[in-house]
Amino acid sequence: MIAVGLGQHSAVYRSSGSPGLLQIDCHENGQWCCGKHRIDEGD
Repeated sequence: MIAVGLGQHSAVYRSSGSPGLLQIDCHENGQWCCGKHRIDEGD
């Protein structure tokens, strides 16, 4: 998996087996925001 930093509080992971499917690790609430295709989630 490839980790891409978003600001200081978020990280986006894209599975090499599922191109286009992004999982955003939402540290502020401890939940996973799955299925996002955009990475401009505020930062």
